[in-house]
Amino acid sequence: YPLRYLLHGYAGSVEAFTNLCKTDCCYTISERILRQDKRELLDAMLAGGRYLFETDITRYYVREGERNPLLRFINVIRHCAELSGIDLRELIRVQAFNYKLLTGCGL
Repeated sequence: YPLRYLLHGYAGSVEAFTNLCKTDCCYTISERILRQDKRELLDAMLAGGRYLFETDITRYYVREGERNPLLRFINVIRHCAELSGIDLRELIRVQAFNYKLLTGCGL
C-alpha cells in the first residue's frame, strides 16, 4: 500500500513548502492562505497541483450568528478562484483528483 501524506494547515515559507512537496504529499489550502501576505505561497500551492481545500473550523472559530461554518469551504474555493484566475470548476476537478490519489477512493 503506497503511503501518502497530507500536509495540513501549512502557512510557512515558500522555500520550506517546496522542500516538503518533494515528499510527494498533498496539502490543504484554507482561509489563512488567502491573505495578501501569503499570496506567493498560494501561487506555489496552486502550481504544485496537489491541494485540497479546507476550512479548519473548530468550535472555537464559529462566528456569532453563523448557521453553518462549514459553508465557508465554498467561500475558500471561490476566493481562491478569484485571486488566481483559475476557473472554479478546474479547482474542484483537481481537488477531486487529489482526494482519490490520497485516499484511493472514488467520489
